[in-house]
Order: sequence, then C-alpha cells, then structure tokens
Amino acid sequence: MSVLFTPAGIAAIQSDPNYAELPDWVSNRTPDNDVFHNSVRYHFLSGKHYLPTTQLTPGRTVYGTNNNFSIIRYSEVLLMHAEALVSGATSAVMSADEAVNEVRGRANLDPISGVILDDVLDEKFAEFGMEWGTRFYDLVRHDRTEELNYEGRNYNPNEHRFLPYPLEQLDILPQLREHMQQ
Repeated sequence: MSVLFTPAGIAAIQSDPNYAELPDWVSNRTPDNDVFHNSVRYHFLSGKHYLPTTQLTPGRTVYGTNNNFSIIRYSEVLLMHAEALVSGATSAVMSADEAVNEVRGRANLDPISGVILDDVLDEKFAEFGMEWGTRFYDLVRHDRTEELNYEGRNYNPNEHRFLPYPLEQLDILPQLREHMQQ
C-alpha cells in the first residue's frame, strides 16, 4: 500500500465529479485493520514507512521505539551518484546517464541521455515523491527554492532552512536558542 487515506482525503478526491465513485480499496482502513483518522496536518500519508500494528514489537509503544533500523534504497544511492557527477564529481564506476537509467529501467521507463541536474532532480522527485523532505532538501541544496513558494507563502532561507528545534532540546541546550536568534 503506497498511499494511506484519511476520511477528509477521500472526501477531497470525491469532490471531483470524475472521482465520485472510488474503488473499494480506497479506504481509511488498511488490510491489517489499522484506521487513519482526519488530521489537521494531512489528508494522505505515505505507506512506504507505515508499520502495521500487527508488526509492532510488544511493549514498544513510545513514539519511535519500533523504528529498529533505517534503510537506504539502491535507487537513492544511484541518484546521489548521478547528482554528484552532474555537480562536478568524477567516477570510473558509472556515468550519470547509466545511474539515472538504471532507476528508470526498473520502472520500465525509456532511457535518457545527456543527463543534467534538472533530470536528476526530476528523477528523484518521481522516485521519492512520497518521502518527506527529500525534494525540500534537494531544492534548498541547489538554491532552487522558488518551487517552495505557493498560495502566498514564501520560502525564506533565513527563517525556513532548518526545522525549529523541539522545546525539550532548547531547554536541555540553551545554546540552540542562541543559534536560532542569529
């Protein structure tokens, strides 16, 4: 399951007359019987990192305690390699074209040639579209933040480049508060 729906998300889709009738699998209930309720922060969630409650380790109920390990996918390694190459790095292992086309080939897409940074960033956007933060950091890293401006909200690198520190961390390390004021 790659997309998890909330009732509000389903209603948003159905508000378009072309999608008033949805397949049975569009539900806020997963095959494992987990239910996703409405949230003020989202209508849809990525299912890539969803851990069904049936797979949780008993006794681990605090946020993050079932996050046993992180995985980096081979496609991410390939696209980081391609990004480094189009940004000036060199490699005898594989060209940027080969790296991008290996990812595209897995998805049965036609190969491209003469890969430039725009191609790599577009491929990363498609590959990691539901993974929070990947596109944001790509745009910030390459000073292409105009895409982050929408509906009257504007990205300001002095205010938005880093996420705010949690209050608990500010209380533990007052130096962070000083850093934020710079």
